[in-house]
Amino acid sequence: MYKSVLDLRETQVAIKECKDYFERELAKALNLIRVPAKHPEAHTRLY
Repeated sequence: MYKSVLDLRETQVAIKECKDYFERELAKALNLIRVPAKHPEAHTRLY
């Protein structure tokens, strides 16, 4: 049976860090900048 080294919370944090890293590096490679969305509940978008 598979036993994860990380608990659920640590797994969620690790996935978020990977996602943020990928997004940041892709934006850098494509010369994109983060622009905050106008709606306070909306996510930021890449342009």
